[in-house]
Amino acid sequence: MYRYPIEYIMDKLQLLTIGILTFSVMLSISIVGPLLSLLVSEESIYLGVNPNFSIGLIFALGGLSLSIFQIPFSNLSYRYGNRKLIIIGDIFVAVSVLLIGYSGYLSRTLVGDPILIGWSLSAWLLALLRILQGVGGAATWPILMATIPSVINEEEIGLAMGIFGASFGLGMALGPVLGPTIAALTNIYAPFIIAASIAFISIFLAIKIPNNKVRNIERNIFEIPNRIDIILLSIAGFTLMYSMGTLVVIYPRYLLNILGFNVKELALLMALASLSFAFLQPIFGKISIRIGFKRQVIIGLLITMFSVTIISVTKDLLSISLAMFLFGFSGAIMFPAASSLLTKLSDASELNKNTGFFNMMISLGVTLSPILVGLISDIFSYKIAFITLPIVVLIGLISILKV
Repeated sequence: MYRYPIEYIMDKLQLLTIGILTFSVMLSISIVGPLLSLLVSEESIYLGVNPNFSIGLIFALGGLSLSIFQIPFSNLSYRYGNRKLIIIGDIFVAVSVLLIGYSGYLSRTLVGDPILIGWSLSAWLLALLRILQGVGGAATWPILMATIPSVINEEEIGLAMGIFGASFGLGMALGPVLGPTIAALTNIYAPFIIAASIAFISIFLAIKIPNNKVRNIERNIFEIPNRIDIILLSIAGFTLMYSMGTLVVIYPRYLLNILGFNVKELALLMALASLSFAFLQPIFGKISIRIGFKRQVIIGLLITMFSVTIISVTKDLLSISLAMFLFGFSGAIMFPAASSLLTKLSDASELNKNTGFFNMMISLGVTLSPILVGLISDIFSYKIAFITLPIVVLIGLISILKV
C-alpha cells in the first residue's frame, strides 16, 4: 500500500512513461508488416520467384533478431542497467524504420538496384534494416516489461500489466491500421516518417526509466530459464503470437490478392483485431486477479483457437470482421494474465531473464509464422496454410494446463 499520495502519483507517471516508450517501439515495428506488400509493389522491389515466402522471410528477420537478442540484452541489463539499453535500442528502432520506407529509393539512387542472388539490392537492404529494427526492439520492449514490478505495488500488477499490454497492443494495433490508411491518403513514405518521428521523440522519455542495475550478479548473457513452468507459459504465448504473425503479414496478401478486398477494408479488419487487443487489456488485466492468471490464459487461448478457425474457412467481409474482433478480444484476455503470471512465477533476481525468454518466445511466434505459413501458401494453398493455425494454438492450450 502507498503511505503518501505522491508515491502513488510517481509510480503512475513511471508506468505512463513505460507505456509511451512501449507504444512507440511497437508502432515502429508493426507498421512495417501490412505495408511490405505495398512498399514492394510501389517501389518495384524484386523478391524472386517465391514472393510470398520472400516477403514473409523479410518481415520475419526482424522478429528473428528481436528473438535472438532479447535474452542477451535482458541479462546485460543486470550489469549496465535498464536505461542505457533502452535508449540505444530506441535509437536503432527510429533509424531503421525510417530507412525501411526509403530502401527502394536509396538502392535505386545509389547503385541502380541490381539483382543479387535472387533478390534486388533493395530487397537485401530491406532485410538488413528489418534485422536492425529487431535488435533495437530487443533492447527496449522486454526490459520495459521487466521494469514494471519495481514501479508498482504487487496488488496492482494485473492492472499494470494490462496497461503495459494496452500500450504494446495499441502500438501493434495502430501500425497495421495507420500504415495502409496514411499510405492511401498520402504516399508510401509518410507512414515510415511518422513512426520514426514518434520513436525519436520517445527517446527523451527513456532518461526517466529506473535504471534497475543489479550489483553482484554476473550472468552468462545467453543464460535461459531452467524452470519448466516458465518454459510452458512461454510456449502458450508463442502460439498466440504465431497466429498474429500470419494475420498481420500473410493474411493481408490473401485478402487483397485472392478475395479482392481493397486497402480500406484491409485497414478496417486490422483495426477490429488490433484495437480490441489493445483497449480491452486494462479491463481484463484488472479482473485477472479475481479470475486467476492461469485460468484467464486458458480462456483466452480457447477463444483464439475458435477465431482462427473461423478465419481459416470464411470468405465474406462480415464473418471475417467478427473473427478478427474475436482474435483481438482473445489476446486482450490472455496477454495481461500471462504477463502477470510470469512475474508471479519469477523471483526478483530472475525476472529480467525470464521476461527476456518469454518475450523471445512470443517474438519467435511472430517470426516463424510468416515464414512457415507463407511457404505453405506458396507450395499448397492459403486455405491449407490457415488451417494450421488452430492446431498450433491447441499446443499452447496443452502447455498452459501443465503450468
